[in-house]
Amino acid sequence: MTDPAITPDDLASLIDTIFSREDLGRGLQDWTKLLGSHLKVEAAARGCHAWGNHIGPGRREYLVDYCWSIGAESEKDWQDYTGLVLAAEIEWGGTRDAIWEDFVKLIDVRASARLFVANMWPEEWTRVDRILEEMASFVANHRHASDQDWVVVVLSCKTGSEAHRISKIDRRNAGPALSVWSDVGGTG
Repeated sequence: MTDPAITPDDLASLIDTIFSREDLGRGLQDWTKLLGSHLKVEAAARGCHAWGNHIGPGRREYLVDYCWSIGAESEKDWQDYTGLVLAAEIEWGGTRDAIWEDFVKLIDVRASARLFVANMWPEEWTRVDRILEEMASFVANHRHASDQDWVVVVLSCKTGSEAHRISKIDRRNAGPALSVWSDVGGTG
């Protein structure tokens, strides 16, 4: 098996490529299944098993919308399970409450990498910078987060009037110096 580790830059680049190629985040189309199919292919390339409702038979959700695991090929193989490589939440609802419900759940889950994707309503999009700051503060102050924790956050507006935003929130600089790297990608 290859080393399944994925870095924040690798994950941000992968998601930016998917968004750009598939024109995701524009309009009201349901892109959850499409994004899940791309994540499934990437999981296989890394020697991981993909879990989630939209990725095929027998691969129901486990804790979050999508995840990659090492070891267990099916629910009958839990004795071989060694943990999550990637945990991902994809929020289609777009309201502030729906976004926070999924983001908090994602940060509570232990995984080597985390991905959060949300398609926001225009009224929420007007506060996108503030929401990212609040997310960074949440990660910095989470009681179970470690100095190795990070999450790639992808936000888009349902109208498609703005480029998607990819940010990386990194806990290694926890506290006032918490780093949020914005606009890794995006298409105009």
